[in-house]
Amino acid sequence: MKKIAWIISRLTEPFFIILPCVITLSMVRSGMNVNAIARSMGTLGLILFLPGFIGMSYSVLTHKVTNWDVSNRHQRIIVLAILSLLIAGTTIYIRSLHIIFLDRFLSWYLLWFVGVFLITFFYKISFHLSMFTVLVCLSYRWFGISSWVLVFCIPLVAWARIVLKRHTFMQVVWGVVYSLGTTALGVYLKLL
Repeated sequence: MKKIAWIISRLTEPFFIILPCVITLSMVRSGMNVNAIARSMGTLGLILFLPGFIGMSYSVLTHKVTNWDVSNRHQRIIVLAILSLLIAGTTIYIRSLHIIFLDRFLSWYLLWFVGVFLITFFYKISFHLSMFTVLVCLSYRWFGISSWVLVFCIPLVAWARIVLKRHTFMQVVWGVVYSLGTTALGVYLKLL
């Protein structure tokens, strides 16, 4: 069971798997062509994902964080602060491309991420499940009923996080609730 839970957790890794998927979907939704998406994702790889990956790998190898999932809430604060800066820089880069839909999405995502960061000072929610819930909500919002099957994966990801003892039941519940609420707010504010 733990091996399956570990595989599910790695496949739904929030920053390096799910976020690139969500950004790619937002580029598709914005009407960008395949070449523009490939160029933009290559640039984002260099300014966002590669520095984040190197930083996380270094932190795990030097034991500055307990594990790749940063299970210790206090260690998460530093990691999330650094990732917030990377996301802010990425948002500035995207703004320079003048792709309005993508700019609005990344502005919303930065606010979502800062919210997770602030919550971390007081409570530990499941970042995996929260980010996966964002993927599910936005897929449904942007592409409709064809992505409904992803909804059934939310309990699977929750199960994996609990089995691995990375989160409690309430931490996964609050991860979902946070993303449902912030996505609804983003839709209301016409950012998504």
